[in-house]
Amino acid sequence: MDLELSTDNNPSLFKLPEQGLNWEDHEKDCLLQALEYTNNNKSQAAKMLNLSYKAFLYRLEKFSV
Repeated sequence: MDLELSTDNNPSLFKLPEQGLNWEDHEKDCLLQALEYTNNNKSQAAKMLNLSYKAFLYRLEKFSV
């Protein structure tokens, strides 16, 4: 499911699709993309997602990444 970029004056980066989305799939995808962008550097990936390192590691464990 692709997220649409917002084009109105709403400060959001994307609009939630009318049909909704699977939050856990979205969260896991964000984690994987951050790891890919940072060449698997977990500290940098956590910063990219504005998460503490500990919170980032928790989410990796949550999704068995």
